[in-house]
Amino acid sequence: MLRKKIKRKLVAHMKITQPFIKWLIFFFGVTAGAIMSIPEPLDLIPFFIGAFIFSVFGQCGVRYINDFGDQDVDSLQEGDPLSHTRMVVKGHIHPYEALGVGIIVHVSGVIFAYLLLNWFFALMFGTMVVLSFMYSVYPRLKRFPFTPNVMIGTGYVFLPIVAGYSIYAPAIIPPLDVWVLALLCAIFAFGASISKDFMDMERDAKSDIRTLPVVLGERLAARVKSALFLIPYPAVGFLTVPNFYPQIMLWSFLGLIPVGILVYKLITLNFSRERIMQWSIMLTWLTELVFATAYRLSVM
Repeated sequence: MLRKKIKRKLVAHMKITQPFIKWLIFFFGVTAGAIMSIPEPLDLIPFFIGAFIFSVFGQCGVRYINDFGDQDVDSLQEGDPLSHTRMVVKGHIHPYEALGVGIIVHVSGVIFAYLLLNWFFALMFGTMVVLSFMYSVYPRLKRFPFTPNVMIGTGYVFLPIVAGYSIYAPAIIPPLDVWVLALLCAIFAFGASISKDFMDMERDAKSDIRTLPVVLGERLAARVKSALFLIPYPAVGFLTVPNFYPQIMLWSFLGLIPVGILVYKLITLNFSRERIMQWSIMLTWLTELVFATAYRLSVM
């Protein structure tokens, strides 16, 4: 009997850390930052340490904190493809157990980041932890208009990129152009995060979570999302790349092709919500890698 209880508890804790695709969101952010500062010859051990801290400690802690704060919202998610991972609302994990584990995981991530990497990486990870708590628990900023998208873009993209840069940077604190590049990627992610809002529109309206589709309606929200997708690509050439390498222009053009297709489908509202969300996540990864490589080429 005791063995079965332990097994059920372990399975519940494993499920709450899913979906693993969100681990990759943190991973690609740290990867983009590391690309901009990685030295020669390559030493990948610090990179894998940083990517592991943000991807595993970061995402697992976020899920525990989020499930603690979102019990009322998750109870309305009938038919949600991720409902099988909502272990708190299902009663398999006590709410305060989730909160306690989330705090322990996050604090452990900060400590490991400081001991194994540097103080700036630990600070960026710690900032993400604070945003996670403010987003889901108190003051629960996800209920304020537009703030959920801004905080997702900041926590999942902006902070991992600048943290990833510090892994190899001699000065640790990134220069201004790296901050600007990370901001452009965060703007793209801001638009990408609206995709999930389209999927959760009915539930968010019931829960008084004022996302863009709820406040503006589907058509106008789709246009705002499209604009956020298009801003970063032309801006990166003028703001972060001092030398206009043919490779950079080609990569940006190739990046704009799928962005243009997605924008067209959004504006016409001729889209599958789940498919658009998948495209948005993959395009965010593409944007991070394209921009990071462009920066790397410009400073070589």
